[in-house]
Amino acid sequence: MSGSILRRVRFLALGVVVLAAGFRAPAPVWAQVANGSTAAFAMGENFTALARGFDAVAWNPAGLGLRGTGRSSFGALVVRGGTGIGPVTLGDLADWSNRLVPAGVKSEWLARLGQDGGESGSADADVTWLGVQIGRLAVHASSSLRAEAALAPGVAELILFGNVGESGEARALGLGGSSGVVTAHSAVGASFGHPIDLRGGGRIALGATVKYVVGHGMALGDNSTGATTVDPLSVVLDFPAVHTGGSSPDRGSGSGSGLGLDLGFGWDSPSGLSLGLAVRNVVNTFEWNTDGLRFTPLALRLDEDTAMTETGELPFGAAPGALQGRVADLKFHPALAGGIAWRASPALRVTGDLRITSEKGIRTGPARHFGGGLEFRPLPWLPLRAGAAAISSGQGAGGWQAGAGFGFDLGNWNLAAGALHRDADRLGAVTSFMVTLFGSGR
Repeated sequence: MSGSILRRVRFLALGVVVLAAGFRAPAPVWAQVANGSTAAFAMGENFTALARGFDAVAWNPAGLGLRGTGRSSFGALVVRGGTGIGPVTLGDLADWSNRLVPAGVKSEWLARLGQDGGESGSADADVTWLGVQIGRLAVHASSSLRAEAALAPGVAELILFGNVGESGEARALGLGGSSGVVTAHSAVGASFGHPIDLRGGGRIALGATVKYVVGHGMALGDNSTGATTVDPLSVVLDFPAVHTGGSSPDRGSGSGSGLGLDLGFGWDSPSGLSLGLAVRNVVNTFEWNTDGLRFTPLALRLDEDTAMTETGELPFGAAPGALQGRVADLKFHPALAGGIAWRASPALRVTGDLRITSEKGIRTGPARHFGGGLEFRPLPWLPLRAGAAAISSGQGAGGWQAGAGFGFDLGNWNLAAGALHRDADRLGAVTSFMVTLFGSGR
């Protein structure tokens, strides 16, 4: 296969990666309303039974009716973000930036890709614009970006070695199995928690969150197909994708919107033990406006004599039925969260969480989560936090995450920072950071 054709092959294969990673989109935390608590983040995202103040909007509205929720709390411009890929990591690529990668290194990368079924990665970003709690009522506004991508081993080998493959001789490569999805949305939630005092000093609380969600944009590339052949030399690659924006006359109308309802239950005791249970998206009407979505076939046909690519935009109705079905399912599914917490002493809090949600739709976190965390204060104004969890993004796609952080409680004001590392199949190895610069009342 000629060098010019090979360059085109690699260019389109890289295009699959770019689209799968979501760079066509405009402009992950267990609900549409992003987690605005750096404390929860640093404790490994184990916070269902501990959420108080405006944090309760994202975690469990019943927390507004339990002990620990003061007269008011406030937070603004709480930022979280992270990205990562694996098994060939960003660090691996950085080691060879601006240098030719030796064949031996590429072979070692390819062996890792074969063991893991390809390259995968994810990216997330959240901004809590404003969170306010007064008494038993709280309001929270946030924006979130989520992306996941999976690059099939054959496409990865094509990028690394071309059609000659690792052996140095032309051979057939399967190019099927790459996919990617990216979504961007904002949400405003309002929560109320109602306390009911019990005999003996215990208390239960019931809570509800009503939220309005706006989808800013999405891109979905589903299940690439194709192969290279040796006799005759040829490449066939198809990567159908649906996305917002582009040259559509309805540009911008491909956003989505809808209303959602979360319900929560909480219990605490004078001894410092508390329980929390939240059912998220009991009702959720969010869906994408398909009138503004566009379909891009993204196809390549190459051989010794011809070269044909197709990258134009078509109406959404021209997309394959399976891809249209994926878009219809790209919404927020119900999720169940349960937690337990214990204040062992004024200086130590321990917590545990179990969460389950659908493997489909817009995933703002792993499908399964089981973990625990703690907060220790060697000084009353210096909270030190850590936590970990076993997570899963679906069948045969497990992993783990661990976080740590610290804060400063300066009178009624608090500052906090945290980091969380997640390593899981199909989510990749992702390190995220979160900072609270303007917080009070918690």
